[in-house]
Amino acid sequence: MGFLKKNKIPESWKRENLAKDPDTSPKILAKLAEEELAKAEKNNLLLALVAGNLNTPPEILAELAEIGLAEKDNLLLAYVAGNINTPPEILKELVEEESKRILEILAVTKGEVVTATEEESKNIIIAVAGNPSTPVKVLEKLAEPKEDWRIRATVGGNSKTPEYVLQKLINGLRNGRLGDSLLVEEAIARNPSATENIIKQLEKEVILGVAKDPKIPPEILKKFIKYESLDVKLAVIKNLNVTEEILEKLLMDENEIIRDSAMRTLEDLRAIERFRWNWEHGKYGM
Repeated sequence: MGFLKKNKIPESWKRENLAKDPDTSPKILAKLAEEELAKAEKNNLLLALVAGNLNTPPEILAELAEIGLAEKDNLLLAYVAGNINTPPEILKELVEEESKRILEILAVTKGEVVTATEEESKNIIIAVAGNPSTPVKVLEKLAEPKEDWRIRATVGGNSKTPEYVLQKLINGLRNGRLGDSLLVEEAIARNPSATENIIKQLEKEVILGVAKDPKIPPEILKKFIKYESLDVKLAVIKNLNVTEEILEKLLMDENEIIRDSAMRTLEDLRAIERFRWNWEHGKYGM
């Protein structure tokens, strides 16, 4: 008992754990935030954790955004920016305010050095760019070629980014630095919402790299088989997530190499499936 008393868990830790717990109810999260905001000395970490919890009500997130902007609390703002429950108008405001801050910093530094504050503001904008609740008009603005490539890449990977904005990103890449352009293209290639029309405009090396990723889902691999490249199609066939449906489509490919490779892989998949079925039904018992 003496040990437990001596090592009693601080109340602040309990509240922080409650704030980040995904099972904490919206009502309790709202109460945590309101109690903390009423204190003379606020626990900024706790408020950030509340802002990052997906159960936090939109009205609380709006209030936390207001506090974060007033106090220039970048950690709090980053959590608010990434929460899908944050009201769209708040996300729009965050981009506007942080963009102003960046311009103010650049007016002093002349772009000769990158300050920590500038990077923090960019990180807040990046969080907004990846938020599926961000208004399309905001995503369109963040797709401008003048924006940091990390912001544009995040827009490119946002599943809610419409095709015309993805097209805008691609159009703006041709005059940029090659390395940055490829990273933005990779984000677009991994976007489950990217259409076949968008995919076919991306560089072959980008599609090939993504097609070789063993974690890429079948719905994206399915779009890659329309890409006119022998190497890309072979990479799709060799991917561990390739499905029978995809392979059956490739059996009708005009290239004999693709057809033969798809047939061999399809036969292997079916053999594995038969083995699994027999095993599960006791055909290989002791």
